[in-house]
Amino acid sequence: MVHILIGLRRTIARHQLASTHPASLVLMLVLGVAAAAGTLVIGWVSYPRPATGFDVVALTSALWIGGRLAQSAVSGEPVLRPELFSLLPVSRWRLGWSLLVVGLLDPA
Repeated sequence: MVHILIGLRRTIARHQLASTHPASLVLMLVLGVAAAAGTLVIGWVSYPRPATGFDVVALTSALWIGGRLAQSAVSGEPVLRPELFSLLPVSRWRLGWSLLVVGLLDPA
């Protein structure tokens, strides 16, 4: 069941990338790499107390997660519509656990 949902997610991501302008993809890639490099630099900076570096990296990671959640909330497009799940021949309990596993394994 999980492999079906992961395949469905992969197909949706592929179609979203295909409909995006190439210049937008390049710009998003550059900004993403710059943000990731900035996060690493923030972690490597020496602070007066060693524990401060861990706190700063944890806060930066929380901001990354918050930004990802805000992007999903503001995008307005549901990635997986509930009507698609009614076609699957599985119980609601198994579907719920499978969605939880897929959500936890989502690299985004």
